[in-house]
Amino acid sequence: MKILFYLDAWIEFSKPYYKDPAGEFLFFPIIKSILDSRLSNNKEIFFLFGDAQEDTFKGFCEGLNLNFVVINQKELRQFARNDSEWFKNLYTEKRNETLDLKISEFFKSKLGNFVPDIIFPYSFPVDFFKLIFPDALIIQSESGFTTRAPFVRSVFLDPFGPLKNSYLKKFKRQLNSLENSEYKTAWLNKIRELYIEKLIKKSSPFNLSKIKDQKNFNKYLLLPLQFSGHFLFDCHCSFNNQFQYICYVLENISPEIGLIVTEHCNETYGQTISSDMLKYFESKYNNFIFLPETREYQSSSQYLISEVDGLINVTSSLAVQALLWSKPVFTIGDSYNNSISEDISLDKILEFLISDKYESKDAILYHLLTRYYIPTIDYVFRPDWIKDFLIKSLAKFRYGPIGFDFYDEFDNPENILNIYISKYNDNIPVKTNSQEDYKQNWFNALAALEASQKELNEAKEYKQHWFNALAALEASQKELN
Repeated sequence: MKILFYLDAWIEFSKPYYKDPAGEFLFFPIIKSILDSRLSNNKEIFFLFGDAQEDTFKGFCEGLNLNFVVINQKELRQFARNDSEWFKNLYTEKRNETLDLKISEFFKSKLGNFVPDIIFPYSFPVDFFKLIFPDALIIQSESGFTTRAPFVRSVFLDPFGPLKNSYLKKFKRQLNSLENSEYKTAWLNKIRELYIEKLIKKSSPFNLSKIKDQKNFNKYLLLPLQFSGHFLFDCHCSFNNQFQYICYVLENISPEIGLIVTEHCNETYGQTISSDMLKYFESKYNNFIFLPETREYQSSSQYLISEVDGLINVTSSLAVQALLWSKPVFTIGDSYNNSISEDISLDKILEFLISDKYESKDAILYHLLTRYYIPTIDYVFRPDWIKDFLIKSLAKFRYGPIGFDFYDEFDNPENILNIYISKYNDNIPVKTNSQEDYKQNWFNALAALEASQKELNEAKEYKQHWFNALAALEASQKELN
């Protein structure tokens, strides 16, 4: 099976090495697993990546004797002036067919005679590949919503497209028609008991009781900020920056709702709320709440979900995570999160929360955790699992069309539950990190993978030893008879 891995060459957020982890800690392990499974040999794998990743990725590709081509930004400027324009051109519904054709011809020249069966982009719009490889299955891959400690790391492998073209957005009606059961809720409650009650609540560095006593709002909402200047946010809403995003929410929700705002804050994105912004919001809106101490910790928002009555977002992964807390989600704009959100305008949220009309989304969450969000170490990075998934996925695509039933349960639900219950990361809360700390987190995950692989290999050797012994026994019995 011929497989193309594609990591876009544009440098985003002015961080040349921003995309390194996508290769090192997602694509590299998948490629190794595919090779170990013998689904593909090294000449049946092709890696396209940018020159910013060359120092890190070239050695990996040469070490495994893979096909690879390095692309630089200068080559892409014939199609767009910058990364923002590039992604917006490719992600818009009103596509420029002439531009798509030119881009596809450019990439065809880079790949030569290589014709992939499967294409793996890292959550980038790549419809131009369909023009030259109509028989190839394109599987979007990216981190799942359970990515940060204490959760088990997961990814999604989506053949429908990125973000608002994804499985979650495309099948909103089907997801909301799923039936819940006592078993599904009990299954989720075991995860809730561990992660929310025993880990997150007990480890939370934040206590809002004092603020709630002082402010005494009727209800509280969480607004986890994202990042502007990127299609992941900009192409799903009308806000050109996070300041206008906050203003819009405060202008439209009831003043009886306290709005707790958190930043998407780390070395890559930096601090969103400046001192001037903070001064403005605190002077103009009594219900604006910002906790400076949230900057000291990674994933601060997940410690605050328990403290609020709901969550507002555009494309935040925290929206799906909020379902684990059984909290209502309110989504602004055109987003895949519309599928799990309440269809209510901001000015009606208070009325909705007071009326207690929230209906459980357990059926959706159970479906996603047993089919869509797949733990990396125990499944995606396992040679036998990824081989089976890719063979079946390609067959479904070519004998298609593919639909809502594309995903099977990736394992027995009890086995999946056991992984979530037994393989959590209790090293929380984690202080705001640097890129090196982020990499170390992934290195720890890979170390766990190698340990699991070693254990699996030892188990196979043990089983083979007994098979050989039984074969010898049967031979002796036959000779005796």
